Amino acid sequence: MSTRPSTRSVSKAAVFTHNRHDETRETIEQLRDLAQQRGVELLTQDDEGARKQADVCIVLGGDGATLRAMRAYAGTSVPVFSINFGRVGFLATVDQDDTREALELALTGRFEVVQMPADSPNSVSLAVASASS
Repeated sequence: MSTRPSTRSVSKAAVFTHNRHDETRETIEQLRDLAQQRGVELLTQDDEGARKQADVCIVLGGDGATLRAMRAYAGTSVPVFSINFGRVGFLATVDQDDTREALELALTGRFEVVQMPADSPNSVSLAVASASS
């Protein structure tokens, strides 16, 4: 695995959730507000072309939702930035206690990217929140 700082600008962000809307509703509202303030267009996991258009994929869910997003974006340069709304959060970039700051980092591209090997010719880009951000 290699780590490289992100220097990307974010104009479009795909959003994946674990589909337990009662748990993520408030965060989705925060995400919409911050995205609007930053001029970032939000795409849902169901949007046609999101895989080709997104600059970052923001996951609000647990490891299952994160794995779905990683599978969807494998072989692209789109990093997966995961906010843990599950139980374990082994693959999460940050925990939900840090949601506001995490959304700021994701929408402004201030995170490091770790290339993770996959069981295919494609690799997966996972966003890692840096303590220096």
